[in-house]
Amino acid sequence: MKILCYGDSNTFGFDPRLGTSGRLPKHMRWTGLLAGIPGVQVVNEGLNGRTFPVSDGALRYLAGILEANEDADIVTVMLGTNDLFEIRRVSAERIAERAREMFHRVPALAGERTVLICPPAPVTLRGSGYAGILKAAGELPELLITAAEEAGARFLDAGEWGIPQYADDVHFTEEGHRIFAMKLAEALHLGSLS
Repeated sequence: MKILCYGDSNTFGFDPRLGTSGRLPKHMRWTGLLAGIPGVQVVNEGLNGRTFPVSDGALRYLAGILEANEDADIVTVMLGTNDLFEIRRVSAERIAERAREMFHRVPALAGERTVLICPPAPVTLRGSGYAGILKAAGELPELLITAAEEAGARFLDAGEWGIPQYADDVHFTEEGHRIFAMKLAEALHLGSLS
């Protein structure tokens, strides 16, 4: 089984303890852990800072990787964290609209082989400046599930999985990657991690 994983720094495997180019070793990233399951091949298309694609270039890139991996049995898309911090006057509705636009502009993504994953929400951010971000994050799963259903895609809410994050409240810890991989493997019926 081939899985194409399209996402942001948590798909890439970014380790905030190591600086801007820091990345967890392959065997500690959730994508690498899935690749350790017998019969599973993983293509990691994670990129630090990635949001739901809105520019023509980003949408063409997504279409291109889907074309290059047209034999993928499953395509996971986990985005939304960076959108929370990038969009001025952020709202869950605006992020969900980006997801809808992605499915509309990249038709090869729509369908049941795609699994849209809502990332865990930040939980330790404090201060009035974060109120809009936290509100949007809390409302996002309900709106993304609708966007997925409209596109005929599946939906998973990683916010329900208790993923440990580093102090930056964004990036998965090593244990977080392992828990994420276990939960995703279970949801996709891939088998047990080695």
